[in-house]
Amino acid sequence: MTKKFIIILFVLTLYGCGFSPMYNASNETKYKIVFNEIKGDVLINNIIRDEIYKNSNNSSKEILKININTNYEKIILSKDNKGSPSEYQLIANTELEIVDNNKTTKNNFVEKQIIKNTSDSFGQKNYEENIKENFAASISRKFNIRLLTVK
Repeated sequence: MTKKFIIILFVLTLYGCGFSPMYNASNETKYKIVFNEIKGDVLINNIIRDEIYKNSNNSSKEILKININTNYEKIILSKDNKGSPSEYQLIANTELEIVDNNKTTKNNFVEKQIIKNTSDSFGQKNYEENIKENFAASISRKFNIRLLTVK
């Protein structure tokens, strides 16, 4: 009984103290984000663009211009006895460039994953697209945290 009381008291105290997540970018973004150039893999770039737009402050007068350049590679790591690929490495290399009042800041992000080849080509393609989406989500989260440090 006392454990339940302590837990309820702790939750109520935490709720009333004004706690907010440390990296809650939506409340602290001071810029309107505009994309100048978007090059490279379309799927990854679209997800990154959409995630960054979520944290943009459209009512702000200060504008950050961003360029995206993504290079996606699928490298064969090993082959089986027949010469068919059995293992791949997927690499997404993304450069996000912030242009702010004649000052340019480049941010490079690299995501890698090794996957095995399967006989089901449809399932393999869906799995690779899922990995690309995960790469894009990870890159956009890292970039949003970097945006908090832009002055």
